[in-house]
Order: sequence, then C-alpha cells, then structure tokens
Amino acid sequence: MRDVFWLTLSAMRQPGRWVLGIAAVLSAGLVACGSDSGGEGSGGASGSSNGGSGDGGASAAGGDGGSAAGGSGNASSGGTGTSGGSAGQGSGSDGCGKQSPTGVDEEATIEVGGETRHFVLSVPDGYDPTSPLPLIFGFHGLNADGKAAHNYLRLEQATGKPAIFVYPSSRSSSAGWQMKEGEGDIEFFDALVEQLTADYCIDSSRIFSTGFSHGAMFTNNLTCARIDTLRAIAPIGGSGPWFGAACSGAVPALLVHGMKDGTVLISDGEKSRDHWLGENGCGTETKAYDPDPCVAYEGCTDPVVFCAFDGGHTVPDFAGQAVRNFFDSM
Repeated sequence: MRDVFWLTLSAMRQPGRWVLGIAAVLSAGLVACGSDSGGEGSGGASGSSNGGSGDGGASAAGGDGGSAAGGSGNASSGGTGTSGGSAGQGSGSDGCGKQSPTGVDEEATIEVGGETRHFVLSVPDGYDPTSPLPLIFGFHGLNADGKAAHNYLRLEQATGKPAIFVYPSSRSSSAGWQMKEGEGDIEFFDALVEQLTADYCIDSSRIFSTGFSHGAMFTNNLTCARIDTLRAIAPIGGSGPWFGAACSGAVPALLVHGMKDGTVLISDGEKSRDHWLGENGCGTETKAYDPDPCVAYEGCTDPVVFCAFDGGHTVPDFAGQAVRNFFDSM
C-alpha cells in the first residue's frame, strides 16, 4: 500500500497572464510503467515509419505501458526544412527573475483550444530564477499518462545538469498522441512552451523531447512541425517520422530500441535511425558511446547515437542516464 501526501496545483488562465498555484506530490510507491497492470501491452502500438496504422500511424491498438518489473521501466505534415539543434546557449526566457513554485506537481493543468489539458511539472528544489535551465519534455506511451512517464522514463533518477521537466498527458491514454498540426497535441506542446518560458527561467535554445513507444513516435513526428524549437530528441522504442519530405532538417538524435521488441519492431527503430543519419549527413562508421551498448555515428553535422539493447518493448535501465548525458552534451 502506498502512503500519499497531496497538495494540489492548478494553472488558470486569467486575462493577460497565467496564475500558478503551489503544489507538491510525495509518493512512497511508484506507478507501474504504463497501465496499472504493467507489462508490455498486447496488440501493437507500432505503426511503421512510413505511416503506420490509421491516420498516418497516429493511433494503434494494444498497450505499450512498459514493464513494471523491478523498476526497469519498464507533427504536423508541414515542416520548415531547417535545421534544429544548433542554437547553442541562449539568453533566458521572460520568466527569468520570477518566483514560481518548485517541486513536483502531478496535477498541473492548462487550457488549450478550450480544453483542459493535464501534465506533470517537475522543477528542482534548488531552482534559481536568474539562471536559465533546459526544458525537457517526456511523452508517455499508450495506456499511460504523464504520471507514468515521470516514473518509467527515470530522467530525474539519473544524474545530470539541473533542468525543468514536463510530462504531458494525452487526451486519451488508449488513443495516445495526435501527430499532426491542428489535431491538438502539437498545440498542447506549443502552449506548454509558451507558459513555462513565461513562468520560469528557461534557456529557450535548449528545449528537448524524449518519450517511450507512442511518445517516441510523437517525439519523432514533432520534428516535422517544430524542429526549430527542439535542440535534440531521444525517442525510446518508437518509429517515425512518418511524413516523408515534410520532415526534413538536421537535429541531434539519440535512439534506444530493443532488439526483441515485438510491439514496435527493431526494423522500425532502424528506419528512424536511418532517417536521422540521412538528415544529419552521417557516415556508416561508428564508435563506442557511453553507456554500452550505444554507438555514435561519425561524420554527422549533428550527432546521432543508436542504442540497440538485448530486450523487448520497455525502457531499459540505462536509458534515463543515456538521455540525460546526451541532452547535457548539447
């Protein structure tokens, strides 16, 4: 049984400004990595790199919540065609100098297009409103939500430079993320960037995205519409981008995929890798990259790292640290 202490946080839209409440959530238990029943899900959330199932592969049957065992984790069709990931260090956002809540808020909300959308926000306790921090998005897979992603991506259990983390929740855990501009989820991303950069001191040139399974697919496809916003990406167990020539431009990418993945096949992960190898002008030679089993490709304009591990459709133990290391190096 878990002992839980709650203080509630909400974010309200008032004319001309956002007002944030105060929140903290402490939990002695962990949410299983996806659905309450854990496991890798059934059916398939795969979609293929050339479109997948349904509307451009935006939805898929079955669950991909991730493994609950032992804490192991388990897009618009348009695009600018410009390169992301090359901004480097920049000045702080409009939120620099403002005193805003710190800690973990698992019940944060924001109004987007007349809808109340939910997300988890995690701001380090030592947050300095005069020092710009990176903003890292973590997107969940099917049959999960932002709270689950906060647990199973394990970004904050890894060591790294201070950052602000946001874990959005899709409208429907079973339907997952909508991949195209105008369908609501890219607009959700935009609204979060706008609100958080207004409320917190964020380095707007260092906004990152990672995610698992359907969240990894969303991360890949988000580059089709927002490559200029993203400094680097790190999809785990996903596929895409799916929109062909509309998804062009270089961005640093670290990809993690299980060689025994039966939900999103390793071949789909390799197609994603090959997309970023092409966009980043990489060669075929590789060198070892920490942690093992990752390799970095040589000759790239922006770095591409591929981590094919001996496992299935899950977030491997090393992934959180690998993602943090990669983002910290940008």
